[in-house]
Amino acid sequence: MANNIKTDAQVWFDKGMTLFKQGLYQEAIEAFEQSIRINPDYALAYCVLGTAYGNLNRYLEEVEAYKQAINIDPNYAEAYYNLGVAYGNYGNLNCSQEAVEVLKQSINLDFVHLM
Repeated sequence: MANNIKTDAQVWFDKGMTLFKQGLYQEAIEAFEQSIRINPDYALAYCVLGTAYGNLNRYLEEVEAYKQAINIDPNYAEAYYNLGVAYGNYGNLNCSQEAVEVLKQSINLDFVHLM
């Protein structure tokens, strides 16, 4: 049963990635959300969901998706990095100190994109 859940979640995630790469962000969001409904602990799906939200200027949802990815996997460097960048990009969220803190955490986890 557990393998079927992961497989079904992966199928929806893959569909979401295909839509995301085509620039169909709303449709990708729906696929990622379906993947997450099947496997609520799918940190990668939350992280890419956040990026899709960001591409639609849905900043609060973007931030919440990254936070959920980090909640699931506290060592997920890319999610910390993305959250820090989101905080930095969207000054209207008044989160500059949070941006610094999460980017520090990303560095501490040796995120490859920072090198």
